[in-house]
Amino acid sequence: MPGEQAANGVAALLRPRSVAIVGARDRAGGWADRIRGNLRRFGFPGPVFAVNPRHPTLWDEPCYPDLASLPGPADHLVVLLPAPAAVEVLSGAGKAGARSATVFSSGFGGERGGLLDRLRDIAAADELAISGPNCLGNISVPASLVTTTDSRLAELKEGPIAVVGQSGGIIMSFNRVLADRGIGTRYVVSSGNETCLTTADYLRFFATDDGVRVVLVFAESIRDRDAFFAACAEMISAGKHVVVLKAGQTPQSRQAAASHTGALAGSYAAFSAVAEQLGIVCVASMDLAVEACEYLSRVARPRGPAVGAVTVSGGVRELLLDGAERQGATFAELGEETHRRLRELVGEGVEVSNPLDSGYAGLSDPKTLARCVEAMAADPAVGVVLLQEELLGRAEPGKERTLRLFDSRFPGGVVAGSGTPVALFSMASVNVTAHGRSLRDQLGNLAFLQGTDRALGAVTAIARATPSPPPPGEPDPGVTERRTLAAGLLSASGTDRLTEPSAKSLLRAYGLCTPREEQAGTPEEAARAASRLTAPYVVKLVSADVGHKSDVGGVVLGLTTPDDVRDACAGIASRHGAGTGFLVAEQVPADVELVVGFVRDPEVGPVVMVGSGGVGVELFGDVAFAPAGCSRDTALAALNRTRVATLLRAWRGRPACDLDAVLDAVCAMGRLAAELGDLLSAAEINPLVASPGRSGALALDALAVGGAAR
Repeated sequence: MPGEQAANGVAALLRPRSVAIVGARDRAGGWADRIRGNLRRFGFPGPVFAVNPRHPTLWDEPCYPDLASLPGPADHLVVLLPAPAAVEVLSGAGKAGARSATVFSSGFGGERGGLLDRLRDIAAADELAISGPNCLGNISVPASLVTTTDSRLAELKEGPIAVVGQSGGIIMSFNRVLADRGIGTRYVVSSGNETCLTTADYLRFFATDDGVRVVLVFAESIRDRDAFFAACAEMISAGKHVVVLKAGQTPQSRQAAASHTGALAGSYAAFSAVAEQLGIVCVASMDLAVEACEYLSRVARPRGPAVGAVTVSGGVRELLLDGAERQGATFAELGEETHRRLRELVGEGVEVSNPLDSGYAGLSDPKTLARCVEAMAADPAVGVVLLQEELLGRAEPGKERTLRLFDSRFPGGVVAGSGTPVALFSMASVNVTAHGRSLRDQLGNLAFLQGTDRALGAVTAIARATPSPPPPGEPDPGVTERRTLAAGLLSASGTDRLTEPSAKSLLRAYGLCTPREEQAGTPEEAARAASRLTAPYVVKLVSADVGHKSDVGGVVLGLTTPDDVRDACAGIASRHGAGTGFLVAEQVPADVELVVGFVRDPEVGPVVMVGSGGVGVELFGDVAFAPAGCSRDTALAALNRTRVATLLRAWRGRPACDLDAVLDAVCAMGRLAAELGDLLSAAEINPLVASPGRSGALALDALAVGGAAR
């Protein structure tokens, strides 16, 4: 469906005038029985028809043999038939007056793959908005529509959250957890396999709905990258928020997701690297997703990534510091003026730090606590302030007065003047009682986060999701030349993989530096090449068929004379046969080794990788990702998420490496990814070497893989 048509289709799906349950049965507790019960229990105002030729009556009401027999048109169809029968029913649904349908059935893939094509054709021909197949129904609170099979719903509490996801079980669980926390939802959509309507279509609809502030997405795979990101951009441009919990954070999970949805799921790290640059909040667990929804439903986004915190317990202060390490959070370094203001509030002789332990200072006056928050919020280094205070489970008049003071003191969840957002947090997860939910409704300016780790993880994930404009600059006239070079090298290679010398020649076209080196065809040529270089030498096998040369005896280090080089090359040739090529290079001290590369992710396209090089990338996975064409600030942020970043800076008496040269290399790889992402599926420098106290960074080894390979 085109964009506007799809948005209208979602409106028809979520705001129908009547419903027909096609394939209704009389089994107590079955899906049909639960769906019909939910429609009646929550007061759907339109007629609900049962359709099944085997039953003249159901639920003490008439049951109709087909859609043509209904006393009036069925605006929305709940289809509970096997895949082939579902397609047959839908083929005539448009003529019968239906505008939308939810297909619960599975079995459309594999040997029955042609059924999916028929389903798409029907949707297009009849302008029929179809959710699913393989889903568990939807909830639309404004329409009092509940077509889910979830019989545990206690009430419909309308709020600013919309939930959409490919797993019906996950989104129904989200809905229950949000309700338990007192967070209302406006829409809950089980999108299933997304054969017709996709998450992008739902997002476009939510972007136009004034009652939606946050959309929570559970995605096993992204069907259409461009449409999905464009729809997210519409949401964000409308001043709304998108929170995504993406499956596929491990190779095992990606394999499971692919088999579950029939679509290839890409790398979570690659997805989040691209999504966060667009302002999409990416979370790694259901718990963090709920905390992000709690925060964003009430509080403005952080001004920056660094956190300020005010606690009433020294133990909680320590837990925050420990949790920051796990969650990748940072506490702001407070300025002198902030220290002065806080010292005036807590008294002389009391340690002023971030997090601030107000309990150590003996503070019990909530007004003084609020002033501490305001002082910390005024510091330009602080992006968000967390204040320790939990939602009450029972009536406590004194504590309630404190919460009401904070609610009035921070209108809109921000500190007046600085605009810094404030959120409350509890020591640990707490059971939210009916009293707590009622109190939360009364305190509309406060977000109540649960637990130190979850609070830090949520605000950190939200702060990372900052829309980043593309790097400025005029179009580069050298793009055509570099693309021609890449295409020529791939054509000449005769395979999908470039040899190391070819890959390095491509890298040099992007300004990357390599050691002094020469290629040779025989051991004698290699010896002559060595005489033109400076010892010590390293020789390497040149072969497009070998990925890890050191594993097959294809690298020899520490050679001191041209004769040594000749003998080493002869040994390599004896192991790998005649016609073997060689690369002779000046050996560079392997100080700090990094990996810098790009991969064309199957879901989000080209992304750049940086992290620990050598064997460290395989042993420890110390890498981070950034989008293709990344800016210098984005490259630095990615590098700072790795452990190797510490080694690049002055550390334990060692001078710093040339950080600028490393960032130059990352940004150069980013340009290569943006320009050649359709020609290459991957490229990598491993290692890129930087040395303490020395300028520059050198690409010691490189590979590039053509577009035909994964």
